[in-house]
Amino acid sequence: MSDKLVNSKTKSAESRDDKIEELLRKNLELTEEIHKMAKRIDRFVFWQKVLGTLQILIIVVPIILGVIYLPPLLENMLSQYQKLLEAA
Repeated sequence: MSDKLVNSKTKSAESRDDKIEELLRKNLELTEEIHKMAKRIDRFVFWQKVLGTLQILIIVVPIILGVIYLPPLLENMLSQYQKLLEAA
């Protein structure tokens, strides 16, 4: 009788260990998949930041250049226009 009891406990423990091992394998597979997804998301966020910065630069740089270089050009054009109006 004691052999049967010990044998059934051993089978029960082995069954439990097998279930735990299977759950650990599934957990490892899912963790690896999540890790791959996280890497892709990190790469996506990085490129979103880079492109966002480029968009801001594409808008801001021409405005700054316009503020710096346009006043002398406009002043020159306006002075020539004024000369034309005075001559007429």
